[in-house]
Amino acid sequence: IETVLCHIYVFQLFSLSTTIQHDPSDFHRSARNDLHRL
Repeated sequence: IETVLCHIYVFQLFSLSTTIQHDPSDFHRSARNDLHRL
């Protein structure tokens, strides 16, 4: 479980850094989809 949380944390950091040029709502939507996938 700890590795999964760490992966999500790193993934969100990476997504945030790349989403600055994109629509924030799109980032939130993809993040919600990832949480549902777990």
